[in-house]
Order: sequence, then structure tokens, then C-alpha cells
Amino acid sequence: MSITESSPTLFYDLLAPRPGVARNSFPATDLIYKLLHHIATDVSSFRRNCQVSYRLIEYARDVYDGINTRILQAEESGSWEHYDAYNQAIPALEEVLLSIMEVTEVERDEYLVGSAGYNPDLIESMAGWIEQSITDWQKRREKIRNVLDKLRTEEAFKDMVVAAEDYEHEVYDARVHDDQIFLQNLLTPLEDNKRRVERGKSQNSEMVGKAKENLQSVLDLLRASPKTVFEQELLDLAIKCAMTAYAITEVMKRDEIKMDPELYDRVYGNHIWDTAQGLASI
Repeated sequence: MSITESSPTLFYDLLAPRPGVARNSFPATDLIYKLLHHIATDVSSFRRNCQVSYRLIEYARDVYDGINTRILQAEESGSWEHYDAYNQAIPALEEVLLSIMEVTEVERDEYLVGSAGYNPDLIESMAGWIEQSITDWQKRREKIRNVLDKLRTEEAFKDMVVAAEDYEHEVYDARVHDDQIFLQNLLTPLEDNKRRVERGKSQNSEMVGKAKENLQSVLDLLRASPKTVFEQELLDLAIKCAMTAYAITEVMKRDEIKMDPELYDRVYGNHIWDTAQGLASI
């Protein structure tokens, strides 16, 4: 998969100061600005975990502007309070941004399943590729969410970030939105792949179609349901099933699979799709 191009408009919107905030810059925060610039470029090209990631950049940007304001106030007033505030916040924000950059640099190229792909010569490679894709998605999603929470709660950033009054509700909605969009994006190409895996046997496309329909029903149910912890767990399970189903159909539709009878039997077998349908029907 080629590197995704970022949106210039989105990039500038994410980094622009809040309305009414006059941006200052100082040598002490130059590294922070460069890190923000780098991370915002990555996030502007994200195709999953978007809403939470946008808020992460906005909060980090607000802390950056808040630090510069404290530096200006310290220079103008000679206040040790302002000096202590920005002196604590600068290394804390640098550390946070460096840690999240490890995620954004790889996540910018990801979409539905792992961009690294799998080794078609090894059956075991397919299972490992799918498992790694799911693990990477979960770990990176968790890291992004945890960093956003840290920007809001870190003592060093106190009074530098103006959190929304309904922050918990806003962020929860952003998380659910990200996950539901990701699930829908997985199901859409499944419909196309369903036609490409038939290979002269209607039951092939039917078993893929049934799994897709069951997962779509789960998503429709979740969209209409009140938000609860149980709903989040069900959404996570549906995403894992959809990632697995999509990845397998990506293998099934390749012509090379006909040269490997063992792999062909495995991905076209009833067992794997009966299991997928069962999980999707929970």
C-alpha cells in the first residue's frame, strides 16, 4: 500500500490556534512545534481512529499555545509561577508527542488490515497476518485514546487546555463513531469481494455474503442502541470478525491461491465461514 497523502486543509485546521488565541513562538518550544507538525501531517492522512486523533492534535496544540503564553507572561511580569508552569509543561508535552509519534508514523499507512500483507507461500503466515492486524489496530487505538486522556488530565498541562464541558460524552461519541465507521468500511469491500470469490460455485459467495449480512445487522443494531459498555464490547467483537472475514476474502480472490490446494481448502472450507457466521450472529 502506498503512503496516504494528507489533506492540507485538515492539516492547517488542526494546527491553527483556537479563535481568539494569539499565537506566540519561542525557541524553547521549537521542538514541540516540529513534533506537532510531524504528527498532524500523519493524522491528516488517517483513515481510521480519525475523530479521536483529531482531538488529540487539537489538545496538544492548545497546550503548545498555552505554554507559549506562559513564557510571554513570565518575560513580561517576571513571575516565577509562570516560569514553573511552562518549565514543567515543556518536557512533559515533548514526551507525550514523542510517544504518540511512534504510533502515527505507522498508522498513517494503515486502513482495513495490515499493510505489510502476508507471505502467500506460508499458510501460517495468513493467520499471523490477520492476528497481527487486529492486535496492531487495538494497541494503536488504545494508545491514541490514552494520550488524549493524558493531555486533558496531566497536572503539568493544568489550565492550558480548555476541555469541553461534556468532554466525556464528546470523546465517547468520537470513539464510537471511529469504530462504527471502521466496521462499515470493512463491510463495504466485503460485498465486492463476495462476487470475486465465487469461482463458479454460488455457495462460495453465499457463505461470505451471509457473514457480511450478519455483521451489517450487528452494526445497524449498535447504531440504534443506547451507548453502554456491552455495546462497545460487541462492537469490538464485530470489528475483529469483519477484519478476519475481509482479510480472508482478500486471500480467496487471488489467482495464486489455485496453486495451493491446502490453502484453498482452508479459506474456502465451511468451518471457517460457519465460525464467522456464528460469531457475527452473537
